[in-house]
Amino acid sequence: MSQIWQYITHPFQEVKKKSTQEHVNELRQWFEEEYNDDSSFCDKLDYKKVMNDYFFVSRFVLCEENGSVKGFEMLKRCLIWRKKIGLHKFHPLQVPKEIYILSPIFFYEPDKKGRNTLYIRGQMSLKIPILESRVKDSLVHMVNKVDSIGNDIGSWCFIIDATGTGFSNVDVELLQFLHDTVSAYYPLGTRYTLIYGASAFLRSFSGLLKIYPSIKFVNQNQLFDYIAPENVPDFMGGTCKVNYRRIPRGAKTCYELGKELNLDKKEVDKMLKPFRSFLVDESECEFVDPDFFL
Repeated sequence: MSQIWQYITHPFQEVKKKSTQEHVNELRQWFEEEYNDDSSFCDKLDYKKVMNDYFFVSRFVLCEENGSVKGFEMLKRCLIWRKKIGLHKFHPLQVPKEIYILSPIFFYEPDKKGRNTLYIRGQMSLKIPILESRVKDSLVHMVNKVDSIGNDIGSWCFIIDATGTGFSNVDVELLQFLHDTVSAYYPLGTRYTLIYGASAFLRSFSGLLKIYPSIKFVNQNQLFDYIAPENVPDFMGGTCKVNYRRIPRGAKTCYELGKELNLDKKEVDKMLKPFRSFLVDESECEFVDPDFFL
């Protein structure tokens, strides 16, 4: 990133402000001093990330023109959060196989500018309280992966498929969770958000969705202005052959994980009932190494 010097005009002289690089250096110095004094707030892997990944630090400096002081506060909150949720300890096999088959959120092929894409399927929103924490852990890791791959300002985007989604089945809590996570811990990472297939009724509640950056409602032709058809999944009219239903090898079913959660078969049946029609045969999915999701 080029260094841009900003100047403040003074009646007698020009005062040169610090560059982004200088703010980053200052922030890293404060961070290392605090880490050496008490490292409990930060994972060792994230310590290395702060000291070696320029964008990871500079995003907090540049966000809302924070500078090094507010940027440091924001970075520290992010590091505390990453350790609290066990970002580096998550394992894909904690999530039921059925969720991978439904693919409520997945990263996919890039747009025309080479930006990574993260798709959210409104109809596949899973309101399953007992699995909520595992589902959210999975979503966070999807966001973390697509953001880490781009590792630059505006390097990825949200694509929300609202086809068949009405106000009654919009998971507002999930959308708010994703927004809060990205805003607080992955600032400046997203370039835009496209909402595809939204009904006129859903558009009337667009205020609920304007929490997402640079939001735009699109039809199929408009979607293809951003992403080539050969990179768009089939359920949105694309021709991409890459399988978005990816299952980590060794994933357990809801019934198998249900036993660990003291759920009997009837309880699991009831939990899965709203999604039965969307559960395709496993032969239509791609089995991948669990590390694919990390």
